[in-house]
Amino acid sequence: MKFSIAFLLAKRYLSSSENSFISFVLRMAFLGIMIATCALSLAVMVSNGFEKEIKKTLKGLNADYIALPKDSNSVYLAKKSLDLMKKSNLIANYCNIGLGQVIVETNPSVFRTMNVKAVNSRTYFSVSGITTKIILPPIKVDYSKLLEGSSVIVGHKFAQDLGLKLHDSFEVFVPVMKKKNIELKKYDFKVGAIFKVGFDDYDGSTIIMNHITAKSIFKDFSTDIFMINQSKTDLHWTSIEYWNDFFSLQKNDVVKEKLIAALPDSKVLSWQEGSPILLESMKMEKLVSIFVLSLIVLVAMLNLLAFIFMKIQSKKRDIAILICMGMSPSSVASIFVFLGSIISFFASACGVGLAILIARLIDHYNLISLPGNYFFDRIIFDYSYEVFVILFVCINLFTFVMSFIPARFASMLNLSSVLRHG
Repeated sequence: MKFSIAFLLAKRYLSSSENSFISFVLRMAFLGIMIATCALSLAVMVSNGFEKEIKKTLKGLNADYIALPKDSNSVYLAKKSLDLMKKSNLIANYCNIGLGQVIVETNPSVFRTMNVKAVNSRTYFSVSGITTKIILPPIKVDYSKLLEGSSVIVGHKFAQDLGLKLHDSFEVFVPVMKKKNIELKKYDFKVGAIFKVGFDDYDGSTIIMNHITAKSIFKDFSTDIFMINQSKTDLHWTSIEYWNDFFSLQKNDVVKEKLIAALPDSKVLSWQEGSPILLESMKMEKLVSIFVLSLIVLVAMLNLLAFIFMKIQSKKRDIAILICMGMSPSSVASIFVFLGSIISFFASACGVGLAILIARLIDHYNLISLPGNYFFDRIIFDYSYEVFVILFVCINLFTFVMSFIPARFASMLNLSSVLRHG
């Protein structure tokens, strides 16, 4: 009951405009919180959007995890363990791959070393992310047929450098050890598909072929590396994962721990371990931007505190009368806590809404384009609802706590002095 009266009084104080200067401070406090919230929301949306897209690009043609067995016996044991984990739904799928190198003549007397990834075409496309990176052919096809015979998948930059198109042929050379020298044996391949990841390491130097073809051109070739995709029903994919990523917190990789336990004779690596410096720098950049813009929100909240102090000064006699009539000091304090919370609630809601509107306009009309040396040609926004919920809750919670500073001052007024002198 007492809090409902305090809430009604807070609304009454908020709507009263007996002093034009106090009303002006109120508008400035509202606009300050709204603009600061908008700026913070846009910064987090952009940083999260870029981080997600860069992670997709970094993952490229890889799976969630890679297992590297120590020897042939470890390969056999690893395969049995992974089959059991797949049946138990602990992992979604896995496939064997092998790695090799060939030489390609890009220009007369100019050679380039290319990395070969030999895969099982029946399982590779369901494990890796390559299906989302294939740009030619432009329509969905039976992906397993893309690697039949001498057909291979090449990167966009490699095809561009050699002037290759779909179904074109090109030559590769494989070093073969003879008695006293090394010879280059020539093989002809056909472009079955072209992918574009966004990194030259992939797009300019990777050829994907069938593991059967690879065994025919490489001596003693084996597919002893496992690409593993985790199950999407694993606890690792709960909403807690998003909150940890938002605040860049360190977390245990549950799936990796299970794989290490199941594959004791294999080295297990996650795809993030391929580019740890870049991923950590992105997290640090996001934390710094959130910290700096949070200081701007703090400055805007100081305007709100100034408004509440001015309101207390203008309502001293009303406060004294309320206390004399039996209202407790805590109830008086709650009036001004509600006052600050109401302003913060609507200002932050308007700020988040304005940020979404600005982001949608930039997306729809492509108002901001990026130069060619970036991975992307436009700004990418993350519209996940968790972003807005976290920001909205944090800003209002912080305002609620800060409102206790002037509210406590209101509950400690000298009643006799206020009633005597006003």
